[in-house]
Order: sequence, then C-alpha cells, then structure tokens
Amino acid sequence: MPSTQIAAGNFLLCLSILLAGGSASKILQIFSHMGLGCITWHTFFRYQCDKLFTMILPTLEEVPREDDAECKGSW
Repeated sequence: MPSTQIAAGNFLLCLSILLAGGSASKILQIFSHMGLGCITWHTFFRYQCDKLFTMILPTLEEVPREDDAECKGSW
C-alpha cells in the first residue's frame, strides 16, 4: 500500500482473517507448518488496531440495526 508503507499481501491477509472470522493463531500456525513466510502476532494485532478497525468501524456504525424484538420473533 503506497501511502502507508505496509506490504499489501500482509494487509490483505490480516483483513481476510478478520472478515472471515477466522482464528489468527490457526492461520499463522498453518503457514508456519507449510514453511511459508508470514506475519507475526505482533504485526497482526498492530494492523488490526491501527488500520483495520479504524477502517471498518465507521462503516459498521452506518449500517441500520434491526429491532431486537423482530429478531427474536423470527427464531
């Protein structure tokens, strides 16, 4: 990513783990067992706090929320 000095592959890996709801520890462990170079825990959490949450949270706050009663009635 040109303006942030972050490698695009590392950023996309962090984003995909976050959006897919996967476990970062399992993904990083799988990459390690496969012998692939990968980010560290520290890098994952730094990107998550500094870049990903600041990018995603404003979008989530704009999404209209359904009433809890409507959700409970559908189950």
